[in-house]
Amino acid sequence: MDRSSLISSQPERQFFPLVSVIILNYNGKEFLEPCLKSVLNSDYPNFEVVLVDNGSTDGSLHFVKDKFGKDPHLRVIANSENLGFVMGNTIGIQHSKGDLLVILNNDTEATPNWLKELIRTTLSNPRNGICVCNIFTPNLPEGLLGHMDKYGRAVLVKLSDVLEKNGEIIAAGPAFLIRREVFEKIGGYDLRYFAYFDDMDLSWRAKLLGYRTTVAENSKVSHKLAGTTSRLGLSMRRYLTYRNTLRTLVKNYSFSTLVKTLPISLTLILLESMALTYTFKNISLLLPPIKAILWNVKNFEDTWALHKEVQKSRVIDDATIQQIMAPFRPLRRMP
Repeated sequence: MDRSSLISSQPERQFFPLVSVIILNYNGKEFLEPCLKSVLNSDYPNFEVVLVDNGSTDGSLHFVKDKFGKDPHLRVIANSENLGFVMGNTIGIQHSKGDLLVILNNDTEATPNWLKELIRTTLSNPRNGICVCNIFTPNLPEGLLGHMDKYGRAVLVKLSDVLEKNGEIIAAGPAFLIRREVFEKIGGYDLRYFAYFDDMDLSWRAKLLGYRTTVAENSKVSHKLAGTTSRLGLSMRRYLTYRNTLRTLVKNYSFSTLVKTLPISLTLILLESMALTYTFKNISLLLPPIKAILWNVKNFEDTWALHKEVQKSRVIDDATIQQIMAPFRPLRRMP
């Protein structure tokens, strides 16, 4: 029995729930062959791949249809313009059918058993709302994970430390699974984000409702760090990161915690911007935090309305959340 027949086999569906792998692409033709080849060769018997193209102009669509168009697992959604990471993935999810959703960056490459291990870990605990793959990044030591500290800064931590502590993180990264019911219960992506920090916001909001973000140690995926998003430019990446960090803090912290945390977070953002300006000898890198703060002031009413919704439905307190967050370190590796 081939894999395509397994998808429609009811007994197999009972033991192997349908998984929808959402891959967003924007002018990433160079990454698509290794990514799609590895995913389509997964040894899990019941999955679909929804490739969403965000108006690429580099021949990505023609290449995919020519190289992989006959694979029964693959469907291609073509957007007419670049709608951003968040909206692009939301469209992919809307076109997907699985109860288990995998968000996978196009600059990744997976091992054959990655899906099987990812699903095994997810289903081992009904409170596992999000499950993150074990990411390997060239030029970085093995066994590192993206995480977040209490001031909203993205940091790298050792997988071994996470597993020894509590097995949970507040992040998701370039390859993760989220249950559809959890995605819908937390209200999906915040569509104002465009890109950056969206995964940490998802993870945080899921935890506030009592779900865990855990790691599938044996689900291994390699990732070319910022392979596609590096084209945005450093200034734009910093702006989106700072902007979305501040919105995430305001939405997800209680008012009392926010009063204590936000001033320090703002200070760290400004200091980081000054350090980048000095490192790259580029004074324009002082602008991203200013623009990010102004955007958040302008959109504060909208953010605060979401804050009220989040706080009303939460079941986990800030102290518990902060116990899961990464330890604060004054210096960090900046993306």
